[in-house]
Amino acid sequence: FFKETVDKGLIDGVRVRYIPGNAPELVMFDLTGQEKERINLEKMTVTDIRGMLASHGFAERASRVEL
Repeated sequence: FFKETVDKGLIDGVRVRYIPGNAPELVMFDLTGQEKERINLEKMTVTDIRGMLASHGFAERASRVEL
């Protein structure tokens, strides 16, 4: 059972899909849709993840929604 893809709109170009029972990981794709990189997020904090995404060129939207 897979939940629908969720886009909270917090970071441009990032979609979140929750898969119950799986460790959290970031899967990055190139412009052709081919998997480029897979990063385990299990031991990372939210701050670590934001910094890592910024280092890969992703930008937070100016008006964030606090969850």
